[in-house]
Amino acid sequence: MAKLKYHARRGVDVVPGKKPVAIRIGKRIKALRKRQGLTQDELAGMIDAEWTGTTLSHYEAGDREMRLSTFLAIADAFDVSLDALAGRTRQCGAPEGYGELSEDNRAIIGDMVQVLLRRQSVKSA
Repeated sequence: MAKLKYHARRGVDVVPGKKPVAIRIGKRIKALRKRQGLTQDELAGMIDAEWTGTTLSHYEAGDREMRLSTFLAIADAFDVSLDALAGRTRQCGAPEGYGELSEDNRAIIGDMVQVLLRRQSVKSA
C-alpha cells in the first residue's frame, strides 16, 4: 500500500501520483457546468439560493470537500449519478447535444437504448 504524503497546497493527504478526490470531483463539476453552458453563478443558484459563483469556485478548485447533501444537490442539478459525478463511471450525463433535441427525439433515443439493452441481455444469456 502506498504511503500518504501531505499535499500542502490543498491541505489534504494524497497518494503520490494521484490527485485528491476533491480535485477530481471539482474538475468533473467544472466540465459538466461548461458542457451545459452555465456560469458559476447560474449553477450556484440552481444548487442553493444562498450560494454564489465564489462558493462554487471553491468546490471546482478542490479547495473544499463537500458534504453529502451538497454532493447530492450538484448531482441532481446535472441529472447524473453520484458515481458519475465522482468520476467512477465513464459516462457522465447525457451526450453532448442531447439537451438540444426535441422531447420526441429524446423519447426515440430512450426507446432505442431499451431495445439495445434487451438485445444485449439476450446475446449474453
